[in-house]
Amino acid sequence: MMTSGNLKQLQRELTLLRAEGKYKETIDRGLELLEIGKIQKDPNSQLVALINVAACYYST
Repeated sequence: MMTSGNLKQLQRELTLLRAEGKYKETIDRGLELLEIGKIQKDPNSQLVALINVAACYYST
């Protein structure tokens, strides 16, 4: 089970991966965060995931 702290860490990791230009990895981890956010009913995690995944698809 993911804790709130773990979700925040995954959100930061996602943003960092995108900033580093690791788009494929960002998309993979972003989709994982999106699913976890849905399960945990955490709209902020879902939003972070969708923004980063969309930006990566746009960049590629």
